[in-house]
Amino acid sequence: DRDHELVLRWARIVAGEGYGRGLQPVQWQALRYLASANRFSRTPKALTAWLEQTKGSVSQTVIALERKGY
Repeated sequence: DRDHELVLRWARIVAGEGYGRGLQPVQWQALRYLASANRFSRTPKALTAWLEQTKGSVSQTVIALERKGY
């Protein structure tokens, strides 16, 4: 359910998952979402909703990932 997913996301952020790969927590979360999303949900709008961030923040996250070669 949604509460369970939020707890898991929070735990990953706190643990700093992705830092060893040179990623910020939100970048790591975006990559994990995109890796599991299907072609219909692999959109900026869906990523924005899943991360619960603004369009501008998600845009900056995607730009940063592209610059890092993702």
